[in-house]
Amino acid sequence: ETADFLLVQVELGGVAPGTYRVVFHETPNCSSPNGFSAGAPWPSPGSRAPATQLIPLMNANTEGRGELVARLKGVKMGDGAMLNRSVLIYAGATAEPLQPGVPNNVVACGAFVKATSVF
Repeated sequence: ETADFLLVQVELGGVAPGTYRVVFHETPNCSSPNGFSAGAPWPSPGSRAPATQLIPLMNANTEGRGELVARLKGVKMGDGAMLNRSVLIYAGATAEPLQPGVPNNVVACGAFVKATSVF
């Protein structure tokens, strides 16, 4: 029997040295300046960890660079689980609750959407 997991690799640059939290969210929308449009944190179906703690903490060095590789349990590549989700990176060890128009510790947002051909 093989375990289902998705290998996640995150590289971060140009940030302040310190700890960062990577969190997947329910909606592929980064239109709000504080990440609120990304929706609630997304809980992986195969993990018992809270949705805000699926991925280990990442540390940026004194040059403002950080990287991590982690396994997201219960998610297989190609099953569509990550499609139409977003990933937010929070400065610090916690993912503060998102509220519309309220500053928080989100430093980056990206969306997972189906690629379309430009040719």
